[in-house]
Amino acid sequence: MLRFGPSDAPCVVAALPLFEEGNRTRAAMIDVLRRLAAHGFAAALPDLPGAGESLMETADAMLQGWRAAFAAACTQITGPVHICAWRSGVLIDGEVAAASRWYLSPQSGEALVHELARLRHLSGGADVAGNILSDELLASLAGAQPTTAGKLRVVRLDSDTKPADRKLPGRPLWRGSEPETDAAFQKAVAEDIAAWITGFCG
Repeated sequence: MLRFGPSDAPCVVAALPLFEEGNRTRAAMIDVLRRLAAHGFAAALPDLPGAGESLMETADAMLQGWRAAFAAACTQITGPVHICAWRSGVLIDGEVAAASRWYLSPQSGEALVHELARLRHLSGGADVAGNILSDELLASLAGAQPTTAGKLRVVRLDSDTKPADRKLPGRPLWRGSEPETDAAFQKAVAEDIAAWITGFCG
């Protein structure tokens, strides 16, 4: 688990989008976490089984396993945990007793599975961007929804017509053909998260 900032400060734990979108946004998320550390927060990015540096094959990954692993990572944090989840990352933090949640362009499991099916069809193969996904995983994802309990802030891009607590200018980094970053957008995200947490934590 990557960690930044002082260990005794409120901690922002990040959940990347699942699958290829996570690869495209990892560098941008890490930059946001480093910026949060510069604001005086602790920040962490766990790896999920079957993703990142994990040795597990994606074909063996399960949604419940991801949720359990993410929750276990959060138990290693001393003090309040604040979630920062992007896109389908919002589907894995539901077992965490978080002080707050900050979601960027949250995606339902149904929408994710529809997107995966589209990508699989376009590739003409059984995999999705090189990932073999089990029917059990896809079935559990199809019924998954973001957590809405507790303190929640939803932020979207200003090009998104869906309702949000705030909209920020920027481009959808998760749609790029290669991993990208956007310093201005990442700065705005970090500042919004910092202001959100400070607003009720003091």
